[in-house]
Amino acid sequence: MEGNSSPTGDLKTEPHPERGPSRAGCMEQHYVVQEGRRQVQTFKDCMMTFQKAMKKQLMRQAKANIL
Repeated sequence: MEGNSSPTGDLKTEPHPERGPSRAGCMEQHYVVQEGRRQVQTFKDCMMTFQKAMKKQLMRQAKANIL
């Protein structure tokens, strides 16, 4: 019976994301990469805030120059 395979059956064969590095013995490096990703996201968020502020500043300056 080909139709008997359940969609959750495949999930049992896939390792948990945290178990792979643990089995390979590289949990420390795994956590370093995760922290790096958080830092990159923080930097991106900061840059977006800065760029929005700069855009507002430039718009105010352009508006002041028109008047």
